[in-house]
Amino acid sequence: VQSMEDASPAKWHLAHTSWFFETFLLRDNMPDYRCFDESYAYLFNSYYEAEGARHTRSRRGMLTRPSLDEIRSYRKHVDEAMEKAIPQFSGELAKLVELGLHHEQQHQELLLTDILHLFSCNPLLPAYQSSSGESLHTVDTGALNWITGPEGVQEIGHDGDGFAFDCEGPRHQVVLTPFAMADRIVTNAEWGEFIADGGYRDPRHWLSDGWTWVQTEQIAAPLYWSRTGNDDWHVFGMGGNRPMVPSAPVRHISLFEADAYASWAGARLPTEAEWETIAQSSGLPGSGEVWEWTGSAYRPYPGFRAAEGAVGEYNGKFMSGQFVLRGGSQATPPGHIRPSYRNFFYPHQRWQFTGLRLAKDLSYSPCSPKPPRTDTAMDMIKTAVDAGFRKDIISCFAGERFAIPARWLYDRRGSELFEQITELPEYYPTRTETALLENYSSEVLALAGRGRAVVEFGSGSSTKTPHLLRAVAPSAYVPIDISGEFLNASSRDLQDQFPDLPIHPLEADFMHPLQLPAEISDLAKLGFFPGSTIGNMVARTSVDLLRSMRETLGQGAYLLIGFDRIKDKNMLVAAYDDSAGVTAEFSLNLLHRINHELDADIPVGQFAHVALWNDLYARIEIYLEARSDVSFSVEGHHVRMSEGQRIHIENSHKYGLRDARLMLRAAGWTPVQDWSDRDDYFSLIIAEARPFKHAP
Repeated sequence: VQSMEDASPAKWHLAHTSWFFETFLLRDNMPDYRCFDESYAYLFNSYYEAEGARHTRSRRGMLTRPSLDEIRSYRKHVDEAMEKAIPQFSGELAKLVELGLHHEQQHQELLLTDILHLFSCNPLLPAYQSSSGESLHTVDTGALNWITGPEGVQEIGHDGDGFAFDCEGPRHQVVLTPFAMADRIVTNAEWGEFIADGGYRDPRHWLSDGWTWVQTEQIAAPLYWSRTGNDDWHVFGMGGNRPMVPSAPVRHISLFEADAYASWAGARLPTEAEWETIAQSSGLPGSGEVWEWTGSAYRPYPGFRAAEGAVGEYNGKFMSGQFVLRGGSQATPPGHIRPSYRNFFYPHQRWQFTGLRLAKDLSYSPCSPKPPRTDTAMDMIKTAVDAGFRKDIISCFAGERFAIPARWLYDRRGSELFEQITELPEYYPTRTETALLENYSSEVLALAGRGRAVVEFGSGSSTKTPHLLRAVAPSAYVPIDISGEFLNASSRDLQDQFPDLPIHPLEADFMHPLQLPAEISDLAKLGFFPGSTIGNMVARTSVDLLRSMRETLGQGAYLLIGFDRIKDKNMLVAAYDDSAGVTAEFSLNLLHRINHELDADIPVGQFAHVALWNDLYARIEIYLEARSDVSFSVEGHHVRMSEGQRIHIENSHKYGLRDARLMLRAAGWTPVQDWSDRDDYFSLIIAEARPFKHAP
């Protein structure tokens, strides 16, 4: 019987694991071996394209024949042949035997979770085993403590000692920023608090796809949770339907649910690199109780190569659209619980024994005291920025897909070039947004009121800012920018224009948590985020940033934000690839910066600026494309690029007005008013950080 497409009948698991040995070891390497039944190659092949056609996965439950007795005879036939063959196998064949054994162990776990899901579909809710035999470990539910993880350059991946699946290697270096992980797994009781607080009804905590999933599937609790007549929670498990144990680890949750809970708890999911580095050094208490979701996509490690032939399909072909889980569960064979083991499932799947452990960043946080504005403090900030630049550049060239975050375009020279771009005839956003500020700043004043402290994120030259400052008569102004030299110069210019206005420049990367100057801590605030800079980020990052801005500015704050609108693609491409070549110089300046700051020897003249419109994602994509085969080094790392290969350096998403308003709402902002030019090229939206209201 098959309960859903993701699961398989017990009989199929038994046959498939024997088919693996028959197909990859006996059939091709033992001349005297005779296949038990030629039709089994079609019936019990799972996903190996190189092995030909196969029975549809969703219809495995229709296989009433062969019978269970026939499958047992098949297994006996294969087992006896393998007992005779194993002594003759060596080298790669011996390794393949070991892979087959571990493959069967994986199916032992899948067999149990598939049976559990099957039994849950039975109205009688039968038990697989007596309740006394089911493992229900509990968690120490004292105060949550945090384990500080290692930082800087670390190594993860299988070290070559003992068996590992190919996806666990090669061992390689990663760069970790300061972080910590919880010393225990999230419990049923804690999850119950999430439910009681409206966690499944509050879109602020959910990824966009997750929120769609929750609404479409009417998800309101973990899989196998149900309420009794007296409103108490019961949880269905291997021992049947039993009262929920508050101190037991929460199980059977999706990545979507885990991520939403972490957001609700003011934390995040760990990356798999963070999880592994702590697990292999200090250890993680409770590891092995549930498979723990990470926030890492299941992708190949640097240098990964799939094996030749059909066996190469074992893991590599699934490295798309899935997320990594670490640890193990009560159903996991003990030999599969190791720090480097990478389990993986799609973000909506939850019939496995899946749970979560929280993580958090330890870098400069909003609750940290503000450092004094001394030269030493500024040097420390500068050093941190340089470290981030170095990490991102080295990570870019160490991976298979070259990509550099757009924020590193804005050193002093990059900022100067961007200001030149804003004056180009093709570049409509600046002049259009400036006109909107000139025309509607008085309406901003009517909504937000006078005397607020204006906080500008990514202030640059602050050329648009005077229009706003004149209208709203602020009590203080805080420009925030990553380029310290440019920030200080523009702040001096503004101080000349507004001599009585307290200006507190803050050199920082606003993509990270901020500590605003103490001088404005008691003032109502108006955030200013012009230029459609929000478009440089993917949707999830944009929402996270807007949510962080809400936390930084505080309840009752307003945010005035610019959104570039969707329009004719020729107009868009021209704005990012001007005829004078200024934008190209701006992009190529990034390579000059890498050469200057990281002792690199990139042949800048062998790269070209490329701007493309991606209609599917409604965004301009900017690349640096190699004009010929090139090789260079960055801090000792040797890099080769083929002609036509590209480095992705920036996205610029464009928006419909409804999309922009929904993004703000997802981050906890309430849109109040919007203004657009007559051609709908650009829009300003003012939103308010109102108190959250939870559904009853």
